[in-house]
Amino acid sequence: MRGSPAAAKWSPSKCCARGLRRAFQKDIDAFYLIARLVEMLSPGSRRLRPMDVITHFEGVVLGELDLRLEASAAGEFRGQHRQR
Repeated sequence: MRGSPAAAKWSPSKCCARGLRRAFQKDIDAFYLIARLVEMLSPGSRRLRPMDVITHFEGVVLGELDLRLEASAAGEFRGQHRQR
């Protein structure tokens, strides 16, 4: 079935290239560093909570990279829309 049109139809919607999670984590670590520097150099910026923003961003990104959640959602969807 590989290489056939049917296989292309059922391909996963996300592709995790080797090292993708590590690359994202490296970027997120840099964002944390920048947020800390902003808070330290501009105390008035703390009201914008830069560290909380990066924490939220990290959660969203890592959640999107977790294909187990995608598999679970697909299984749920399939269960709800099975032909009877």
